[in-house]
Amino acid sequence: MAYRHPLPSRHPVAAAAAQTVARGIRLVVGDNEPYAVSDETATPIPVHGEARGLMNSGIEIRQDLIADQAGEKLWADRLARIFAEIETMMRAERLF
Repeated sequence: MAYRHPLPSRHPVAAAAAQTVARGIRLVVGDNEPYAVSDETATPIPVHGEARGLMNSGIEIRQDLIADQAGEKLWADRLARIFAEIETMMRAERLF
């Protein structure tokens, strides 16, 4: 099973890290379709991330996948692992 979440290609380091990690747990990552992030269509990433010079990304999870406690826990655990791996990769590259 594959899941899709937005990952702005406008930040190549964040995109590369998330794609690398997601491959290991069979997630599909990429730009959100048909609603890709742009200055005209989205506020949080351009305003709160890019405009402030912060590395950023968006995550979208289908609501039916987190509709009960089991789904919430599955995704909380999955995201915790993903974020930990991305942090390790970024520290190794001295990105923060």
